[in-house]
Amino acid sequence: MRPYFSGIAVFVLLLPGLASMVEAASIWIDAEDTTANNFSRGHVLAEMRADAAGAAGGSYMAVQRSRAVAAAPYFASYSFRVTKPGNYKIWLACSPQNAGWASPFYLQLDGLPFISLKGRPTLSKVYGLKPHTYFGWVNAGTYDLATGEHTLRLEVRDVRAMDDDYVAFLDSIWLTQDLAVVPEDIVPPESGLPSWQAQVEAKGFDPLVKEIRAGYYRKRLSAARERDGATSAADVVAKLKLRPLPGAASVRDPGPHEFGVHGMEKPFVRAGVDTEKIRLAYELLARAGVQSFRTAESCWHRLGENYDNFTELDYQVESAARYGMTQLLTVGYPPSPYRISTQSGLSAVKPEYREKYRDYLERLLRRYAGRGVIRYVELGNEVDAPNPWWRDSTPQMYVDEMKLVHEVTKRIEPTAQTVAFGATYSRREDRGGPDGGRRFIRKCLDLGIADYTDTWSIHYTWPLAEKDFPAFIRREEAERSISSKPLLNTEEAGYGHPSDMLKLFARDFYVHGMPRVDYYLARDWYEAGTLIYSGLFDLDWNPKPRLLGYAAAVDAMQRRVLVGMLDTDDDREVYVLENTEDAGADRPRHAIVAWVNSPQIREFHAPGLRQSLPGLRRQLDGLNGEVSAMNWNLDPLPLAGPGVVEIGQYPVIIFTDTKPDWPLISGAQWLEKQAQRKADAEALVPVR
Repeated sequence: MRPYFSGIAVFVLLLPGLASMVEAASIWIDAEDTTANNFSRGHVLAEMRADAAGAAGGSYMAVQRSRAVAAAPYFASYSFRVTKPGNYKIWLACSPQNAGWASPFYLQLDGLPFISLKGRPTLSKVYGLKPHTYFGWVNAGTYDLATGEHTLRLEVRDVRAMDDDYVAFLDSIWLTQDLAVVPEDIVPPESGLPSWQAQVEAKGFDPLVKEIRAGYYRKRLSAARERDGATSAADVVAKLKLRPLPGAASVRDPGPHEFGVHGMEKPFVRAGVDTEKIRLAYELLARAGVQSFRTAESCWHRLGENYDNFTELDYQVESAARYGMTQLLTVGYPPSPYRISTQSGLSAVKPEYREKYRDYLERLLRRYAGRGVIRYVELGNEVDAPNPWWRDSTPQMYVDEMKLVHEVTKRIEPTAQTVAFGATYSRREDRGGPDGGRRFIRKCLDLGIADYTDTWSIHYTWPLAEKDFPAFIRREEAERSISSKPLLNTEEAGYGHPSDMLKLFARDFYVHGMPRVDYYLARDWYEAGTLIYSGLFDLDWNPKPRLLGYAAAVDAMQRRVLVGMLDTDDDREVYVLENTEDAGADRPRHAIVAWVNSPQIREFHAPGLRQSLPGLRRQLDGLNGEVSAMNWNLDPLPLAGPGVVEIGQYPVIIFTDTKPDWPLISGAQWLEKQAQRKADAEALVPVR
């Protein structure tokens, strides 16, 4: 929401209906009301209690990124209108500017030179709710402002003093002509705005939180450009209903690339709850082309101490099997009486309960064996992140459990493939502490885990800046003379434009050579108070446009292999694909997936700037034979001329029976070429 000012002054918080007027000229801006920003983490929902709020309006802006991942500057731009000219003091409710744990802000007003706020003291008490007590009021200076429109820009340029991380938080900006006042509270009374307590009294705590969350959710979807083209849930349903519906008998080899989804499980999917919504969700996922689901419902602690509560897992398996969709079962993680860790959390089994662990695995796998519904059995999740995913447990314990999982799987369901790691901290050398991250992976390899798994799995790899993550696994295999195993991505997400679905599948399948990708997440949700809005469905199970992007990726890539990528020195990213031998003769032989990259577009795993660049257009010519094309949302795309398709920042798909006569290179060669293009490599940096 943009601040709007009328008369002397009108103030707008995140919540509607809270405008008020005061005699002293005063302008309030919530930090999240930017005209543009590339902050990451970005817009964050604050903790809220009936007696206190963690931030004004219930949310704030944050930068929390390592210099190793993404380079500064991070910026947030604002505009505001002055109706009463004169001197205004600018106050920032922000992280301290004189502490080693936080990065300083730089401030620019109306395009004038930036000033550094480094070293300026916090003049109020610190506020926020533990552990996020980030904020205090900092005097950013006094400025003579004329009547009319003004701009303000804040930048984070420097890593904090204590390490190589950019860390900064911003809650509110207050401009006041009362030059003597020093704000003390989250919302100073002098601002004329209602306090948190007044809002709770007026609305009630639960309705207030619900209203804040609803506004926050709308902003997040808007930031992701989720409704570009005004595509409604009804539009998504109508398009998907035109596609064939697979049946139970359609379970078969998925081909060289398997399309998965993570999250059709608790807390989203519950037997007997929202039955019609869930039934439609499974149907739409099947029509979109989903082949398999990753579920943690198969973990020991979810099935109960005696692993006899299969109500939820049965419901998931049968709902998927109705349309020929299979499962990747995540296993392990015993309940508290049997696990190593005395903390709340997930860990290895105690050695004295290994036979009970075996019994759990046998009962689980026998329940579904022989039906072809179990594609993979994966031990644990992100175990290279010991806290919280492998608490008080060691690489040796993981290898021992992997050996048991492999033995039981091959004996009971030999067609299922075993999967190790689900790694995430191993994307960089500095993650995971002394016993996690790459050190955990290396130790497991040294202990012989390769003898007890069919495949490896890692998470979040599609942005180009993550290119060393898959490469790390291959280097470690080569150093130990381990035959290269299939490398899956069992948790991959896109928080940007819905068309990013095509980018992430194309990169993972064809650049990194992954045979399976599980998209995260089936449905939006709040995880420990943090909104995850990468879902294919919204919070109420309405399908989102990114489900069309998923379907478009299936149409282009399912049962198609890479012939090559366009060898070009410009910013086009083009994949030329060809049918496999068993793809069928009823579709074009070739599909081409293409888009245009730009230094102005960043690839994010988290909230941040989503910039639309309608002027970013390039042509693909030299297309021969019968050519058709479609946009990422399944809409037909007219040709720009005979054998010519115009492309932009959002991927398009071209179908033809004739391979273009273009210079082509392999995915690995293309990746190496991008590393040599410094400008693009810096522009295409993810934030996670």
